[in-house]
Amino acid sequence: MDTVFLTGGTGLVGGAVARALAQRGQRALALARPTADVGALVAAGAELVPGDLLEPSSWRQRLRGCEVVIHCAAATGVGRGWSESRRLNVDGTRIVLDAAIAAGVRRLVNLSSVSVYGLAAGVYDEGASLPRTGDPYSDTKQEAEAMCQAAHADDRMETVTVRPTLILGPGGEGNFFPTCLQMLSKKSLPLIGGGRAAAWFVDADDVAEQVLQCAERPAAAGRVYNSNSLEPIDWRAFVQRLVAYHGLPLPRALPSLPLYAVGGVLEVLAALHLLPGPPPLRRFDVDFFAADRSYPMARAERDLGFRPRYNIEAMLARVLPLYTADGKVAGGAGPARRSAAAR
Repeated sequence: MDTVFLTGGTGLVGGAVARALAQRGQRALALARPTADVGALVAAGAELVPGDLLEPSSWRQRLRGCEVVIHCAAATGVGRGWSESRRLNVDGTRIVLDAAIAAGVRRLVNLSSVSVYGLAAGVYDEGASLPRTGDPYSDTKQEAEAMCQAAHADDRMETVTVRPTLILGPGGEGNFFPTCLQMLSKKSLPLIGGGRAAAWFVDADDVAEQVLQCAERPAAAGRVYNSNSLEPIDWRAFVQRLVAYHGLPLPRALPSLPLYAVGGVLEVLAALHLLPGPPPLRRFDVDFFAADRSYPMARAERDLGFRPRYNIEAMLARVLPLYTADGKVAGGAGPARRSAAAR
């Protein structure tokens, strides 16, 4: 695997993949919009490919000679609707697949998310069913996965899908951690359900290592893998660590059932165009924080011999010093962005 074509390199996982490739002495061709902040990619030694994911004429010729595509680009962050999510997550994946197949690329590793399982309480291994969730990000990620799996089933290309839990790491567009800090500093993130539900996190460097193993190992072809740490932390303990470090007040606890009802009402009002924009609270958001879910890693350990290196304490020790209390990069000038990973 001498040369890898990487999309979403300015995102949290894409940046970690670029660094990991550099450490291995492997060449990374990183697709990036001309307006993107590519400083971290350049520092990692990636070779930039200026272009837009949705305009393959600007980059598809650079796929020639690449053995693997790692597809991390996606519509991430808060408040993205169906149109943008479908355009980036579904159309973007189709474009990358078609271009990679035409160029004779051997394998594509698709970065997805455990959000495809939905948010009902339960244990979700990779064979779990994927019900429609009503959430634009989750449902369009399901569609992107289905396209990748169909390409493999039809012998057009080897594909692998990786489904991370919430990812912690430095920088990157669409990063959950600074968004969480921003909400805590504005007192807009209560402890839903008292914060008793389990929260699962994984370090960006662990995801990158697993992605590269999926790119290389023959046993991974056609497979889907959860990407997770080995132990959870409950939401209350997680928030306590953040507010204690930054000297913020602990948010108040609110019961989940009334919030769920409010979210349902707001969704109806939004559907009737009686709100100025998307509903500020959805039932999906309540379930995100209130329902207990787990995502076993047995398949990755069995097929790849992969075990994550970082537990939640190690992850927090790495990421807490990187951000100020209001979610800005420590020592930086601006807030962490919530936008699509670089196209």
